[in-house]
Amino acid sequence: MKIIAACFLMISAAGLASANENMDFPTAGLKRLYAVTDTGALRVSGASKNSITLEISDNDPAKCVVTTKVEGDTLRLTAENLPRKVKKTWGNLFGLIQHGSSRTNYKASFTVTAPRAIPLELHSSMGGVNVKGLTGDLKVEAGMGHVSGSVCAIQRPTFS
Repeated sequence: MKIIAACFLMISAAGLASANENMDFPTAGLKRLYAVTDTGALRVSGASKNSITLEISDNDPAKCVVTTKVEGDTLRLTAENLPRKVKKTWGNLFGLIQHGSSRTNYKASFTVTAPRAIPLELHSSMGGVNVKGLTGDLKVEAGMGHVSGSVCAIQRPTFS
């Protein structure tokens, strides 16, 4: 029941994306792009254009929810793994048996083409981050994965 309610709230509050989908967002009024994935790659390329193009790949919508929404002047792209179903046993009923993470490990990868100067904040828990051809402020965090690319930045990018 909780999952159904959560899905209903997400549908009403944000756009949900399905597997291997392409989306285009006009940049009028947008001043920042924020993208986060639990598991999956983030690839961002700068281009001379007035829109942000998102390609979603490697996604199983039944196991990983991708949401896109505009909050103020920020476009937020998120890929979040759904909770995993844990078999009920007497041992885990009392917390005696640990089954690792309570989340699934299914991925959704983002390939984004955005205006060169738009500020970016990119987070990937498990997956690589690749950026190229960007001139705006850039913050990149990668838990388990590599960070690579070429940046045409006037200011130095921040890596965590």
